[in-house]
Amino acid sequence: MADGPQFTSRVAARVVLLDPANRVLLFRYVEPWSRHAIWATPGGGLEPGETDAAAARREVVEETGVTDVALSPIIWTRESIFDWGAQHVHQHERFFMARIETWELPSTLWQAHQEEGIQEHRWWTILELERATESIAPQHLPKLLRALLAEGLPAQPIDLGSEAIQRRYGHQSPARSPEP
Repeated sequence: MADGPQFTSRVAARVVLLDPANRVLLFRYVEPWSRHAIWATPGGGLEPGETDAAAARREVVEETGVTDVALSPIIWTRESIFDWGAQHVHQHERFFMARIETWELPSTLWQAHQEEGIQEHRWWTILELERATESIAPQHLPKLLRALLAEGLPAQPIDLGSEAIQRRYGHQSPARSPEP
């Protein structure tokens, strides 16, 4: 008998899209079974043979329709465990940053969003994020954005860790060993 839940492991690329006013675009994803909602940056899983950057660009096109995005190098990495339908997902995320003009969702993407569990989208200021009562990912997004805007792109990706994994399941990620 296996110990604990069995996870589907995947790698995902996410993009912190900022507009000229430094607002960040987030999508409200709703898990189909529990109906739990979380606001998160555009992104999703890598397809076979796809690079992180190629996946990030593809996800931006699929989720926003924006085709001319210039990505930064990877700014953050994170591990996340969540349930989506019947699956326990262990996701290794790489975050990029990109700037775009203020954007509105093309009506041609509404149906695709519904099928992906995306119920709404909105541009958030850092102050709005700090005051939010809804779930937002990554967990400390307002603090991370403040640092990114004040200090610029990090020289190396910042590891945001696996805090959610430890909090939810009471153990270290299966892919990481404890820090010495």
